[in-house]
Amino acid sequence: MAITTWTNEIRVSPWAGSHLSPYVTTLTGGRLLIVWAGDNDADDGFGDADHGIHGRLFHADGAPVGDGAAFLVNTTKSGEQLRPEAVGLPNGGYAVVWEDYSSDAGSAVRSRYGNAGGLLGADEQWDNVGQSVRPRVDYSATEGRFYLSSNYLNSSPPWAQFGARYVAVDSATSWQVGSPATQGKVIDTAVSASKWSGQGQQRLFFWAREEWSNGVMTGYGIYAGSPPENSSDVSAGAIKVASAGTGVSNDLRIRTVDLSADQVMLVWFDGIKLAGRVINRSSPQQEGPSDRIELWRPAPGSSLVPKHITVAKMLDGFAVTFSAGPDIRVITYDSAGVKKDEHVFSGVGAGAEASIAALPDGRLLITWSAGTVVKAQGLDPRTAGVNLDGTTDNDHYMGTGFVDVLRGGSGNDTLSGNNGDDVLEGGAGADKLQGDIGFDFATYATAAAAVKADLKLGRGMEGDANGDTFSGIEALVGSLFNDELGGDDNDNELRGGGTSGGTNGGNDTLDGYRGNDKLIGEGGDDKLYGREGLDTLYGGTGADRLDGGSEADRLEGGSEDDTLIGGAGADYIDGGAGDRDIVDYSGSAEAVDVALIRLDRTTNIGGDAEGDLISNVEDIQGSAFNDRLAGNGVANRIYGGAGNDTLAGYGGDADYLDGGTGDHDVVDYTLSAESVDVNLHRISDNESTGIGGDAQGDFIRNVEDILGSAFNDRLAGNGVANTIDGQGGVDTLYGHAEADTLRGGEGDDWLDGGADGDSLEGGGDNDTLIGGRGNDSLDGGSGENVAVFSGALSNYTVHRRSDGSYLITDRRADEDGADVLKNVQFVEFGGQRYAIDQVVTDPNNPDPNNPDPNNPDPNNPDPNNPSTPDGPPTGISLSGTTVKEYDAADTLVGTLSTTDPTPNDSFTYRLLTNADGRFKLVGNQILVADGFRLDHEQAASHRIAVQVADRKGAIYSREFVISVNNIDPESTAGTAGNDVFKGGALGDTLSGGLGNDRLFGQGGNDTLKGEAGNDTLGGGEGKDKLTGGKGSGSRDAFVFDVKLTSKSVANQHKDQILDFGPKYDSIFFDDAAFTNKTIAKYLKNKGASLDKPVKMKASFFKVGDKAADKDDFFIYNARTKKLYFDVDGSGSKAMVEIASLKLQKGEGTTLTASDFFFV
Repeated sequence: MAITTWTNEIRVSPWAGSHLSPYVTTLTGGRLLIVWAGDNDADDGFGDADHGIHGRLFHADGAPVGDGAAFLVNTTKSGEQLRPEAVGLPNGGYAVVWEDYSSDAGSAVRSRYGNAGGLLGADEQWDNVGQSVRPRVDYSATEGRFYLSSNYLNSSPPWAQFGARYVAVDSATSWQVGSPATQGKVIDTAVSASKWSGQGQQRLFFWAREEWSNGVMTGYGIYAGSPPENSSDVSAGAIKVASAGTGVSNDLRIRTVDLSADQVMLVWFDGIKLAGRVINRSSPQQEGPSDRIELWRPAPGSSLVPKHITVAKMLDGFAVTFSAGPDIRVITYDSAGVKKDEHVFSGVGAGAEASIAALPDGRLLITWSAGTVVKAQGLDPRTAGVNLDGTTDNDHYMGTGFVDVLRGGSGNDTLSGNNGDDVLEGGAGADKLQGDIGFDFATYATAAAAVKADLKLGRGMEGDANGDTFSGIEALVGSLFNDELGGDDNDNELRGGGTSGGTNGGNDTLDGYRGNDKLIGEGGDDKLYGREGLDTLYGGTGADRLDGGSEADRLEGGSEDDTLIGGAGADYIDGGAGDRDIVDYSGSAEAVDVALIRLDRTTNIGGDAEGDLISNVEDIQGSAFNDRLAGNGVANRIYGGAGNDTLAGYGGDADYLDGGTGDHDVVDYTLSAESVDVNLHRISDNESTGIGGDAQGDFIRNVEDILGSAFNDRLAGNGVANTIDGQGGVDTLYGHAEADTLRGGEGDDWLDGGADGDSLEGGGDNDTLIGGRGNDSLDGGSGENVAVFSGALSNYTVHRRSDGSYLITDRRADEDGADVLKNVQFVEFGGQRYAIDQVVTDPNNPDPNNPDPNNPDPNNPDPNNPSTPDGPPTGISLSGTTVKEYDAADTLVGTLSTTDPTPNDSFTYRLLTNADGRFKLVGNQILVADGFRLDHEQAASHRIAVQVADRKGAIYSREFVISVNNIDPESTAGTAGNDVFKGGALGDTLSGGLGNDRLFGQGGNDTLKGEAGNDTLGGGEGKDKLTGGKGSGSRDAFVFDVKLTSKSVANQHKDQILDFGPKYDSIFFDDAAFTNKTIAKYLKNKGASLDKPVKMKASFFKVGDKAADKDDFFIYNARTKKLYFDVDGSGSKAMVEIASLKLQKGEGTTLTASDFFFV
């Protein structure tokens, strides 16, 4: 990448005239100092015609400091002041040295100090007058003083002088280069003061001088020495470290740049080329044949010579600038002197003088003069992002075009990210954080207290953020404390702070405002608000509250119990690993229909739930309207809120269902796979309301109505007006007090209204209706139905009304009241059953004990031909009680017959229980209803109950046991429902068909095919072939539950998954078969099961050919596509093969830890 510019060209000398020898140095506090020798023309404001030393201060972005005016450094104004150099001090100040020609005796070196407030005192003469020229200056941070050097021409031969002094203290120590017996003029000097502690040699002085032999100059030698503090001669112990040819003459310049604590790069012109050599500060050595580095060489035939050489230390090497002919060159090198890049300022002018300095962030500033004006320009040689630490000063860092990390420290810092996705950490102080181009972070991860920062306002308000300003910042990272972070109109990322996945981080509040934001709570109990836009919210650890706001958002709760509010839009809501995550629709403006068991966006509908996809959530909070809320296979807590809500637990056990403040909230067991026993009157903190099926262990509160299952339910209300619907099956319904509505649905139901005026609807089949106290309405529906009254027939009047209904009135006070009966064929008074049309009371003779002669005796229909009294049935027989596994529907089980004392009596049969839909009654025959549910491995027998009634309604009941004969091997196709098939000891072939099926091969080499739907397949023992199905409509789980105790055991149970889709499918490991101490500890108290799988810890899984550390328990070889288990996780014991996999096309080429669960 070429060297680029980061400023426009800057004019440094603000007035016309002669301007020479510019020199630039870096100061702390994000500033630069440029000094030069300029003539004092009439318009400069300084009033002296001779050259003076001038300076200007610039910020690290190229802008002038303060009013930007130039200032005069020297206070000695008689005579020329030339060739300045400067160095910065740790306290933000600086020192300037220069040649002073105010004395007729020759030149001297003068110096003056300055700081952020201006120049200090007057200038001071450093050495003796006598043509002391070419001053060099450096500062020792370890010693707190300056080191200076110069050529002293007023001697024969001229020598060099070195010295040291403290700021504002007249304390100086001087050393001289001793004069040899022969000629040897010193041409140039350099000083490298120590900047690091702990070195044996704290400083190095360099000088270049003529070398003579037998009266002939043979070239130039460059020496390095480090004299003791009180020595007067630097020459003692000096080492010749380099040389130059005779032709170099006055163009010989030596420069040094510190590469590290113990390495100095010496740069000089050796007469042929620009050369370099690395010198060890602690032990300088004579130059060897391969020590010299060629840094630059003029083109063949060229007469160009590098002049006015200066150097600067970069982050990853050093830079050299020099003039060559009319051009100024800037060349960058790595620390070994290998060229990296070059930038040429063409046509500046012959004799141009240049100087270069490096900023702490790695940028360069070059200043130059061609005699009439001083200019400067910023260069950026960096080819990669930087990672910088700040200081206690006011740092000013600018990033690169790459990814940078800039830290400001404790001052009032300015951090500019430039291009790239940068991280800016201002630290304490009022910082200016500028992201510029890219997606940039402002982070407070190391802050010692909570922070408050808002990108919309463009500033911070509390903690380390107090006084900070933001521009071009898209993301904020908080501290370990309770932070408040806010976004703006753009796409932001807000992180609460703390280690990723850790337990710390504070209880943060993150507000995305507008835009498509990403909010990450990390540690602590956080509150995340996406508001407008397509937002992504991650809770992290802690009990978090995630509110997506408007539009389609993604919410992921994390590891603890979270509250997730999708808001408007089709949201993706994932509760994560918590045990009690809740999705909250209390803010929805319309009713919602939410079922946690649903896996597609098309079925969560209404209000804020429209299109929501919900996973790993246990609880629901409804809206203020009439919601439908349903759980899944775990213990759910469902809160209806206001409105008349319908609540369903859907499997699992111990659901908590709270209807809220509505008048007619419903608990729904329609989809229960077994009968339920639900009693709303059974309410206490220690007693569950429901028993059996999906109601097992359920606690029901603030619910008025019940919907039963398709099986034989017992449903009871409480002290309010209940509506209870038994739906299918032979149900028993109790209303208790108040005006209840009971609906039996299909099946031979038993309905008891209890006190007050109730409405009883029998529905299909033969029902028993008991109105109880109050004026009730009894409608038997279809079938032969009986109404039961508490008193004897003599206590009632029975009136047939014109519409065919009957009015039966209890003449006793405060008893059964006046009931209206429709579609009722029999009535029962005092335990005696009658045909209803035989007990009608004549309006003119209301006393049933004195019947009208024209009204026949119900016990003797023909008084002229008395018959034997009709006795009840005494027994039932079934001709067959055996079926085979998977017998087809309508297969005959057996034929019913009845024992009865009445000759030629007729009988009607009812199937009271049908083994949860496995059998049915047609006439007097028991047939198979659903053969797919006749699985010997799941149940070897089933019970049914049959009732017979004679023509007078007398009944008798009996239970039969139907045995299921085993078929091995088994072969079956599935249904459109959710099938459960279990194979036997041999190789079975089981297919699921439609629906969400569960297929378990058990013993033998089985073939299992899930086909459509979200299926669960477990081969069990043997070498099984498992095929789930493809695409998003077939999210299958493959179960492995055989304990592989050795390689030989594993070889007997290698399964094949023939169509694993990493995008949608999962692999379940039984925690009893695949376990060790580490896994058991991870799963403790998590309750892993098929209905509640627990995500595998990421560190337990590795892609590779073997385990690498202590917890690589599951290994997938992407090359062989085989899955292994390593019980110790380290590879010290042989791993065993679990299965081989064939991956579906388009769903990835490998597996990740997210594909695995424990059950």
